[in-house]
Amino acid sequence: MIRALAAGTMFDRRFRIVRPLGTSFSAETYEAVRVETARRVALRLIHDSLADFAPFADRFDQSIAQYRSLRDEVVAIEDAGRATHGTMFVATEFMETRCVVGAPVPWQRVAAIMMRICGALDAMQAAGIADRRLDTTKVYWSGSEEQAKLDAVGLLLDGRDLPAPDAGEGVRRWWPGVQIPASWLEYASPERLMGKSLDARSDVYSAGVVAYELLTGRRPFAEAVGPAGLITMQLKRVPAPPSCVIPDIPTACDDVVLRCLAKARDDRYPDPRALRDALRALA
Repeated sequence: MIRALAAGTMFDRRFRIVRPLGTSFSAETYEAVRVETARRVALRLIHDSLADFAPFADRFDQSIAQYRSLRDEVVAIEDAGRATHGTMFVATEFMETRCVVGAPVPWQRVAAIMMRICGALDAMQAAGIADRRLDTTKVYWSGSEEQAKLDAVGLLLDGRDLPAPDAGEGVRRWWPGVQIPASWLEYASPERLMGKSLDARSDVYSAGVVAYELLTGRRPFAEAVGPAGLITMQLKRVPAPPSCVIPDIPTACDDVVLRCLAKARDDRYPDPRALRDALRALA
């Protein structure tokens, strides 16, 4: 485990720590300043249990190279690699606020936010990236929906090659010494829960959960009791339309979200681009 860094500490002579932002099972994250450019960044220091695991390290390097080509709707990478003392890190542009803060969000703004997220997912797929673990913690904005961005690095660190969940435990082992939190289940498509192959329609399902949460301030099956109850609902129950929670949401918006959340992938939008077109028509 990485030792916590105090404010003012220099990391690898490149970054000055401002404050801790949080800890996940994959990394310690800090607000920092990149000394060379004086830009604020979100600096993730990868836990040794992942960084020293060769399959992760190889795929991390490959994915970072792919992510550097992404623009606009994706949080930009400022720097990445290994520090001189061996710690693996990645620094991205600093984003002020996660979109879920302040939910429920007016449906018009949600449509605009989700159009940008669909654009990011489409760009990732075009670049050959398929991490398939979208949730609201990966969606950021800086003051307006036009600035909404997807934290693609967060997807890499929180979801590559996740196995099907164990309903009894709520978590599964991923890499050595790392546990997956049960909360990821709430964004997982039915085919993922059943251990089937994933495709672009799996991303559409997760996007539907994100849209539902932004619209209503709750996830589709918030009433589920425990992981087993949640999985049962995701596989068998149709969620209540968002307008049942927020009455002024139009029926057309309900229809878009519920199509994303269809149990059978053939009943969903075929890919994020098609979902973006539907959202554009809605807006």
